[in-house]
Amino acid sequence: MARVHGKYNQVWFDADETLNDPAGGSFSPAIVLGVQRWSISQEGAADDATGADSGGARQYTAGLHGWKAHVECFWDTSEAKTKGTLPKVTAGMCCKVNLMLASSSTYYYEGYGITTAVEVSVPVDGNVTWTMDIQGSGNLSHYPA
Repeated sequence: MARVHGKYNQVWFDADETLNDPAGGSFSPAIVLGVQRWSISQEGAADDATGADSGGARQYTAGLHGWKAHVECFWDTSEAKTKGTLPKVTAGMCCKVNLMLASSSTYYYEGYGITTAVEVSVPVDGNVTWTMDIQGSGNLSHYPA
């Protein structure tokens, strides 16, 4: 089994008001510059379906599922933060995001979401960084499927 190193990862981001409607808008992604790391958290609910006829054992049904993404980047001195045309990233933006394991990789995640937080961190003894959190809306696709 081959291991994958994250040193060539990429994040593609597109702000678009047509959340969850790929046919309603155009996808013009931009590469986010200075990415240090990204992560995805997928969650699913197990809803209690225990009844008096359960024989003393709990029973569950699969409930709603969702996902979140977190992206950490170094601040880019051009303040563009991306290659390509993208408005300034702010909280509350509808977006489409592609999170790639490597720049030429066919392995990636893709989904629509809303930026729920954008934070800038300025330490006295290190590099300026910025982060964004994305709350997924709808399914998170992964390729290859």
